[in-house]
Amino acid sequence: MSLPELREYLHFNGDFPATLLAPFRTHLQYRLALPWTCLVVVLMAGPLGVGYSRRGVLGSVAIAIVLVFLHGYLFTHLFLALGEGDHIPAWIAAWAPNIAFTILGLYLLYLRASNREPPSFHLFRSRRIVAQ
Repeated sequence: MSLPELREYLHFNGDFPATLLAPFRTHLQYRLALPWTCLVVVLMAGPLGVGYSRRGVLGSVAIAIVLVFLHGYLFTHLFLALGEGDHIPAWIAAWAPNIAFTILGLYLLYLRASNREPPSFHLFRSRRIVAQ
């Protein structure tokens, strides 16, 4: 359904139970949030494409691809499923991934503007504990 059709459907069928209207409300909000995804992707991937250190670009490109995948597939579909099932409000289901990844992108942009590297998580490497 298009955006006007969703609005019309929700207007004329407002007396239906909330659980039956939840998928339509969620998709209406998702249609409004979808164009903003482009800006969110630029905010995430842009700072990772700018490099000031000697470290290679491949790591930043890989992180950017992983973040776009997490946003576009995992979190968006997870929140849409929660919204369609009426577990969370429709506007949160549609806008939460964009808001969360915008905050992450602004944080990465702040780190690049101050010439700092993002924190690295070494999951598979042992760390030394040094006593002073």
